[in-house]
Amino acid sequence: MRVYFLARWLRAIVPGGFRFRFLSDGPVIEQFAVKRHRGGGEYAGEWVRVSLRVRSDAPLRRVSIVDRGSVLRRFYPRSKQFSKTVVFPADQWRVLWLEVEDEVGHRALSDHINVQMMHFGIPQCADNQNNMFMFYSPRGVGHVLLGAWHVGEDAGSITNSLWLAKEINPPGQESGELAALRCQTGRNLIRLFTRSKQWLPLPSPRLRNLFWSEDAVVFDYTAESDVGTWRATFTGFRPRLHGFNWLLTDTRLTLKKSVALGENARGPEILFKQIRGNKPVGPWRKVSYWHGRNAQCSTADVPDEGTLHLPFPTGSGVGCWPNRAGNFAVLAVDGQVDAWVYGPDIAPRIVVGQNSPNTILKPGTTLHTTLITVIDSGESNDDSQLSQFRTFLGLSGKPGFRVRVTHGVLRTASPIVLVDAKDGYVTFEFNCNDILTPVGVIVRGVGENCTAILCDLDTGWWKHLGVYEGSAYAVVERAGTRRLFIGNP
Repeated sequence: MRVYFLARWLRAIVPGGFRFRFLSDGPVIEQFAVKRHRGGGEYAGEWVRVSLRVRSDAPLRRVSIVDRGSVLRRFYPRSKQFSKTVVFPADQWRVLWLEVEDEVGHRALSDHINVQMMHFGIPQCADNQNNMFMFYSPRGVGHVLLGAWHVGEDAGSITNSLWLAKEINPPGQESGELAALRCQTGRNLIRLFTRSKQWLPLPSPRLRNLFWSEDAVVFDYTAESDVGTWRATFTGFRPRLHGFNWLLTDTRLTLKKSVALGENARGPEILFKQIRGNKPVGPWRKVSYWHGRNAQCSTADVPDEGTLHLPFPTGSGVGCWPNRAGNFAVLAVDGQVDAWVYGPDIAPRIVVGQNSPNTILKPGTTLHTTLITVIDSGESNDDSQLSQFRTFLGLSGKPGFRVRVTHGVLRTASPIVLVDAKDGYVTFEFNCNDILTPVGVIVRGVGENCTAILCDLDTGWWKHLGVYEGSAYAVVERAGTRRLFIGNP
């Protein structure tokens, strides 16, 4: 009671009231670091760990982790020293800094730290000069995005986050923009994709990271329009400095309206009309691509108002550009598309299966295409890449590999081995003597939210695998005959 009245008396006689003040030189940030989380469990690989340590002569009032101007996490220590380790998902690009304020009102601000995603939702491959390329055309006709970046000696770690993104605008508009984006994000991609709203009526796509392992990354993409629903799954295998790098794209376009397709000629090309009363109406709309040192796009005359802008149905998510460092080839594994290898000055040749003139595709029709994109370090006009890869796929009459499942059910063995697990795991024998590139393996039914491994039963070597919706994903290297275990240990 005496203390209470003493405080009221001091407040009454001291102008401005009475409160205790600390003498402080301001807070000091001793540590603010971001590292990739290397632990196991749910944080393995796809999370980043932020470590901070601060001190001050006065008690700390607020410690805030800020991401591009927005407070990501905030703490109220009320002590002179504070340390904390926070784990964040690496699902988007972040620019982090630390803001610290003590009770006196002094503040301290750390340097900015760029935190990039594990991957940017972009299929990728690399050549022997460590140049990584992504090929993406989610909008199909009239819109292509091309990106490239450089990596260090370890091709798996991106050391330079500078991207070059080129957008091909429709006719009558300015030529494609060249944008330098540091640490490309999904948000930036969507902004690029929707820049030409009249030409690209599709809403922003859903693009999400499905899983990540040491060897492969899979992304799922979905887009809706009045024409149809387009779904694609991209399996991008890790870049390798020597040998082949490849990307598997599985696309399905389910039409909501009737669409007429025309012939396919030089380069990826599609013709289409609007359908009224089961008959094509209006002039044909043709969009052609050809690729030399610079990707280009040309179209026929501007169509009538009712023309449908149909996404390129076969492999809309895959663009193909030659590089001076090597050759690209696009191969289909379902018979709908074929391709020829080409060098820096040769246009790609892609033949679409459903390409006869005046073909009318009815509502509900699903166009399904599986594409493989590969890159090597060959010279211009070198056809060795195509012939060797055809051998790997068994297109030359000689199987590229043989697999015998000893525990599980084999569903398909080309180009990716698809196996149904039994009791949560699969054992099989691989004869890889003729394999010219790593083989992807998908094992279904290993169990939800479990830890799957790939184990060599002969050597005992093993590693963790990515699991998504009960399926494990692995890559088998060429190494003669191997007995493998994949599944839940």
